[in-house]
Amino acid sequence: MTHVAPGGRELCELLAMKLPDLATGAYVAQLIYRKVQQEHRKVQQEQSDEHDQRRVDQGARDVQQATWAYSDLISTQVKWLIGRVVSVNRTAPEIVRFERAAEYYRAQEVFVSTVPPEPDNRTDDEFEQDWEKEHAARDALIEQVRLLADMRNPPPVPLRRRLKSRWQKARPQLKRG
Repeated sequence: MTHVAPGGRELCELLAMKLPDLATGAYVAQLIYRKVQQEHRKVQQEQSDEHDQRRVDQGARDVQQATWAYSDLISTQVKWLIGRVVSVNRTAPEIVRFERAAEYYRAQEVFVSTVPPEPDNRTDDEFEQDWEKEHAARDALIEQVRLLADMRNPPPVPLRRRLKSRWQKARPQLKRG
């Protein structure tokens, strides 16, 4: 029988099911916005078009919504569940590898979370590379969660923490006796 760290199953489901949908939504919205913005710049050089500006503004709103939904999931639920998994035993080698993968993923998320009006000066290749790194980092994090889920036993709690917990439980009984 396998043991799953607290929050591990929820984190795996979130990373494998909900997060890819939001990441794809943010990627597509950003990609479309980049294309619309490029077209707008070309048209702007030739002439001013009010309809074209509305498309750019709507694209900016779409990017904001999609990217904020993606980033919000990471900064709230994913971050919280990662904390629950790490709390089992921060020093266990399995947890250390998991925590490194989680930190790397969150760093990659920052690179792809550019939203208007913040300028995105990346080239198309840099844009694609950043999203590929995000996807690879997400896959690596999912793999670490699966490895933790497949462990027969959870990483042992450090002796000092076990003794402290026992002492705190015994103190009320000692005071009464």
